[in-house]
Amino acid sequence: MKKYNLITASILSAGVMASSHVMADSSQCDSQDAHYQQCDNQLGWYLGADVGIAKTDVGRSDVERFFEQSQLDADVVDVDDQGNAWSAFIGYQFNTYFAIELGYLDLGDRSVDFTGQTADLDAFYDNVEHIYPQSAEGGTINVVASYPLSERFKVSGKLGYFDWRGDYQTRESGQGVGQDSVSDQDIWYGVELNYRVANNWQAYLGFSQVNLSRDDNEVFNLGIRYYFGGGKTHTVKQKSEPVVNEDKNSTNSVNSQSTLLKQPQPVKVLEQDTDNDGVFDHIDKCAQSDSRYQVDSDGCTLMQPQQASFNLVVRYANDSAEIAPSYFEKIAELAEFVNKYRVNSLTVTGHTSAPGSKAYNQTLSEQRAQSLAKILVEQYQIKPEIINTQGKGESDLLDTSNNEQAHQLNRRIELSLKEELLLPVKK
Repeated sequence: MKKYNLITASILSAGVMASSHVMADSSQCDSQDAHYQQCDNQLGWYLGADVGIAKTDVGRSDVERFFEQSQLDADVVDVDDQGNAWSAFIGYQFNTYFAIELGYLDLGDRSVDFTGQTADLDAFYDNVEHIYPQSAEGGTINVVASYPLSERFKVSGKLGYFDWRGDYQTRESGQGVGQDSVSDQDIWYGVELNYRVANNWQAYLGFSQVNLSRDDNEVFNLGIRYYFGGGKTHTVKQKSEPVVNEDKNSTNSVNSQSTLLKQPQPVKVLEQDTDNDGVFDHIDKCAQSDSRYQVDSDGCTLMQPQQASFNLVVRYANDSAEIAPSYFEKIAELAEFVNKYRVNSLTVTGHTSAPGSKAYNQTLSEQRAQSLAKILVEQYQIKPEIINTQGKGESDLLDTSNNEQAHQLNRRIELSLKEELLLPVKK
């Protein structure tokens, strides 16, 4: 049997994982100088790149097992299961928590050295060209979910799709004796620790797991991102005024002067509270709350169950059930209260003066009670079922005197509201 000493190296390029997210939003600012404040906005489009080490989860024993399964008489000399990895990508940061990236990933080169012997050299080459630690390169698309830890630090999780290809060559004494090419689509995932270096720049440390069709790859990388939307600057300048010291006692014909510049002081930006409720506008969910009442942490009027009462008296002309226009404003206030606080029950009681028959006065008192109910229902859309009307005729006189002044006082309706309602809490 003729023996051949063979050395083979399988080579593949691949790219590092792309990923990231941006931490800052437009409200984050750093005081860079006493003259201005600089605000960053790491949102929108960005570019990124990283470098690192990719390691295939294949050892010497795994390669030897491949040889045995292929019935090859070969021994492993050395396995190089890791290589330099890199990636480049473009991304878009939708908000503080979510981004998407499109890039290119190269997982680096791998190789295996072995010796073997065979009687059929061509068949031997045909078999060994398929044995190698798997690596890949190709296009990626991935989503990035992030969570801020502080103003500068955040953690990110990534999930991506990898459309990859691997090209391999078998060599003996530097001459190519075989080759193999594999392509597939697989899923990869990873995590990052991100640090905002400056307004437009972010650095990160990452770990990713790339599951290829046969072998898994682990990637440790260091990368940067540049955000095109960051670095908006607002400058608040302060005027420096000279301070002049004059020596009035000097005997020289020219006064001696020295000019000193005041050190600029930081400018405080005051929060606004338009409705003066103690909650700043940028977190106030009820920016026009009534200043007479207490508010909650969102700036909205604080409501609590309270015993409510509302009384209204309407007086009538003699022998009439028509309400005078002078009472319309009070009735409108009543209707607004009923609708606003969802009153469940109203009682309207009609009364008359003493003159006239009891039967007539009873009917007139009921008509007077119904006259108010009609206005509330037709003009203010109050539900009729919550209004209880009743007439008491001349049975409940306020003044029993038999004169016109007493009669005017007795011709009336009385509305009463007594109910526990959800009402605003007064300061």
